[in-house]
Amino acid sequence: MPTEEPEVVSWADINPLAEEIFHVSTDGGDLRWAEQAWHHLVRSGLVGHTTGLERAQVDIRAMALGSIYLDWCAVVHDERQDDQPVFWLEASNTTPIQIGQLIGPSEDLGDEDDIETTLHSP
Repeated sequence: MPTEEPEVVSWADINPLAEEIFHVSTDGGDLRWAEQAWHHLVRSGLVGHTTGLERAQVDIRAMALGSIYLDWCAVVHDERQDDQPVFWLEASNTTPIQIGQLIGPSEDLGDEDDIETTLHSP
């Protein structure tokens, strides 16, 4: 049985989420950096999907890229800007159920209060 060809999430597709994540500078340089980095992910085959869950993984890769970028900015500019994953999730195609599926049953997240704190921490 032939495997389905993955659909690639282009920069145009991920741009609305990227605009939510990459807005550190006012000149748009961070969004240009994100676009260039995204094209590297495309060439590496890391942004294709055949299922909704795989599409969620692609969105999470964009969020991870944003988190790495914010950490880099904190080092370079000696100014910390916290990640905003709750807002990033709202701008993505990813649902909390998909996050749970990707984490899986083996991850110990603690009690409900710990989970809420983790999800809503700056």
